[in-house]
Amino acid sequence: MEKPTVFLSHSSDDAASIAGVRSFLQQRTGNTLDVFASSDGQSIRLGANWMYSVEAALKRCRLMFVFVSPASLKSRWLYFEAGYSYSRGIRVIPVGLGGVDIAHVGPPLSLLQGFNMSSSAAAANLIAQINDEFKTTFSLELSEDALAQFALSHALTGPLDLGDYIRLVDRITIKLPVAGSDFFPRLQATLTDAKTEFSVDKTSVSTYGMTAASQSKEQIEQSVVNVELDPHSAAEKL
Repeated sequence: MEKPTVFLSHSSDDAASIAGVRSFLQQRTGNTLDVFASSDGQSIRLGANWMYSVEAALKRCRLMFVFVSPASLKSRWLYFEAGYSYSRGIRVIPVGLGGVDIAHVGPPLSLLQGFNMSSSAAAANLIAQINDEFKTTFSLELSEDALAQFALSHALTGPLDLGDYIRLVDRITIKLPVAGSDFFPRLQATLTDAKTEFSVDKTSVSTYGMTAASQSKEQIEQSVVNVELDPHSAAEKL
C-alpha cells in the first residue's frame, strides 16, 4: 500500500532548508507519509529519471506545500507544479520562506491561503495542515527541543542577510533551551540530510560559520545549547 504523498515544491537554491523541513515532517509523522522533495536524493534515487519522478509524485500527491522564497519566485517550475496540482483539485498551500511574506506576494499564489515560516509556530502549522488533509492525529504539542531543532535547521540553512549592518556584527549568539540528550544526534542528522559538512567533538557540533555547544555531554538534559554564528562566513556559505 502506497503512503500518502506530501509534495514540497521549492527552488533548488533552497534545497538545504527544504531538507530540514522534510526531515522534521518525517520524524513528526513517524515516516508514515511520503514527503517528496525534488531536490532531495532520498526522494529521487540516483540514476532515476528526474522529470518522470517529479511527474509521478505530482500525480499521487494529495497535499502540496509551495515554499515561496526570493529564489523560487524567479522559477517557472514553482508555478508549473502549483498550477498543475491546483488544476487537479489538490490542496496547495503557499509557505513564505527566506523573508518572503505571503501577504505581499501577487496572484495567483496570493489567492491561496498560506502562512510564513517566520516563527516556531510554523512547525506546528505544517503538522496541522497534514492532520486536516489526511485526517491524522499527529501531535501539535512540540517539545522545546523539537522547536529548537526546527528553528536551528532554518538558522543554518535559511538566508542570513544583515544588509549593510553585517560589517558591524562580529558574532551572533543564540541560546536554545533543550530537553533530552538527543539534541546533538538530531542536529547531526539535519546537517547530514542537508548535505552540509560538519565536525563533532564531545560537547559541540561545528559547520560553516556555526558552532553549537553545551557545557558537557552529561549536562545537556534540561540545559541550554549555545549557538555561535559568524555572520560573515555563514552568509557566504548559506
